[in-house]
Amino acid sequence: MAFLILVIGDLHIPDRALDIPPKFKKLLAPGKIGQTLCLGNLTDKHTYEYLRTIAPDLKIVKGRFDVEATSLPLTQVVTHGSLRIGFLEGFTLVSNEPDLLLAEANKLDVDVLCWGGTHKFDAFEYMDKFFVNPGSATGAFTASWGKDGEEPVPSFCLMDVRIPPTARKVLSIRNWGRLLTVYRCKASLSLYTFTNYEKTTRATKMWRWKR
Repeated sequence: MAFLILVIGDLHIPDRALDIPPKFKKLLAPGKIGQTLCLGNLTDKHTYEYLRTIAPDLKIVKGRFDVEATSLPLTQVVTHGSLRIGFLEGFTLVSNEPDLLLAEANKLDVDVLCWGGTHKFDAFEYMDKFFVNPGSATGAFTASWGKDGEEPVPSFCLMDVRIPPTARKVLSIRNWGRLLTVYRCKASLSLYTFTNYEKTTRATKMWRWKR
């Protein structure tokens, strides 16, 4: 079984950004993605309705700026086969240090933890778990970027989950244009990350997760 998951967050429309980049919208055509995990900070209903057109199975957590979305949970967990993926916006975390992210992953009892709030893409393996931050889909400004003179770059991630009948769990993460499958006992993982530099959409890195 193969299942494509969109991981997206920190859109801040229309407060800090006008819209998702057009090239992103072209890639995110309806009918291609099975599930969307939104890490919060949508901030308006129009964006919510747009995400529902990408994939009807839309899971959302509350971001610190989703002030009107009082009913949204702070964390969620989705399960594909025996693979558990947890996600949150991140404002409940004291910091983004690996040990604190690991503690949250253990608390949620997940194999993969997706978190947001930094507006910067990140992906790494730590203590037999995998961590993904998709960045901001709009490149929305955040005060934490001002110190280094950098500006957020629009980005999102796609995760290709594969659950063969003979395996307990398989997670693929794709890098745009290439698919890498890494066998991890009975699981594999590969990642696609999409970034938007000067109106050109491209992939910048490839990550592997092994154990």
